[in-house]
Amino acid sequence: EGRDVLTRALDADLGKIDTSRLAIDQKIAESRTVIDGLISAQIGKFAEGRELLTRALEADLQKLGESRASIDGLVAGQVEKLAEGRNILRRALEADLAKLSEGRAVIDGMVTDHSGKLAEGRDLLAKALEADLEQLREARAGIDGIVAGQVEKLAQGRDILARALEMDLGKLASGDYTLNVRHQNGSSVHRVVVQ
Repeated sequence: EGRDVLTRALDADLGKIDTSRLAIDQKIAESRTVIDGLISAQIGKFAEGRELLTRALEADLQKLGESRASIDGLVAGQVEKLAEGRNILRRALEADLAKLSEGRAVIDGMVTDHSGKLAEGRDLLAKALEADLEQLREARAGIDGIVAGQVEKLAQGRDILARALEMDLGKLASGDYTLNVRHQNGSSVHRVVVQ
């Protein structure tokens, strides 16, 4: 009896499971139908959006083509203006270089003339310095002669003074010394006897 009850309970549970499975399968089918519809709607919207995007891109590409043509025209105009400006600048530079060449020739001539004058002035200065050195040598020789003469005179005077001092010392030692006294109204000789 217990087995029968268990069997009937299992059969009832299996029946419930089958019923639940059928209900789930039906819900899944309904959900799939809804999802398929949504996907189809989204695909349609994507197709419409892609078509709109394509038309917008084509319009943008057309505008870009027109803009590119305009830009190419502007660039060509600017390139032409740059070429003209480059030609003008080249001619101006050539004129400046010609002027610089002329100025350099003039400066070279002036430098050459100035160098010649400097050489002449240097020769004149060298001759003047040689003449001054010769005069200095002659003057030095004259000064050396004068100094030698003065030294000789000083030596003679020193000898005379030494002899006079020796004579005076001899007279003082002998006790007989004559003293010459010079007055405002004349002079007189006094004899001094040393005791």
